[in-house]
Amino acid sequence: MSDNEELDPALAKALRDVPPAGAALRDAHIAAALAEMNPSVRRAPGRLRILTGVAAAAAVALGGAAFVAQQDDVSRPALNGVVTTLPPKTGALCADTFSEISGESEHSESITHQDKEYALFFRDGAVDVYRATPTCTSVGTLDYANSLLARTNEATSPTEQSCNSQDVVHQFNDADNNYSLVVLHTENGISVRFADRCDVDLVTLALP
Repeated sequence: MSDNEELDPALAKALRDVPPAGAALRDAHIAAALAEMNPSVRRAPGRLRILTGVAAAAAVALGGAAFVAQQDDVSRPALNGVVTTLPPKTGALCADTFSEISGESEHSESITHQDKEYALFFRDGAVDVYRATPTCTSVGTLDYANSLLARTNEATSPTEQSCNSQDVVHQFNDADNNYSLVVLHTENGISVRFADRCDVDLVTLALP
């Protein structure tokens, strides 16, 4: 026996003859039910609750669009700024020339000497120096590999002296022997020294 057979025949017929609800009516009922879950709007009239739910949905949609736009704006400078693998401010005017050099280097730095810009590229046992503005040509190489070997073979060590008062361009460690080294900007150019023996040049390069 079905549930309808227990009802008054006239009422059962009326229930069967009710037309199906349209999509708009279903959406309105869903919105009203969602609004009813919010304690702050439970006392509002039914029509007001529906409109409040629609307004909230619109606000969320607009807020999401604004967030996406903001994210796009934030990411745009980073995307536009990546022209090579060079770090920022290191030979930007010579980016095309330096792209391959930078890819083979462990680190790079830039300095200004007598109003001229230079780019320094660090690799294992040497520092390559280039003009950082056109013509972007090589100035020379600071090769300190032999100095590392000589220190390893030393019988005694000289008195230590730090580089705290010097113009340090970059401090780094030699990967093989773990010696701490520095590149200094001097009056005539640049110099490589041990960080604990800052009074002794390992190799120097005069900058034009």
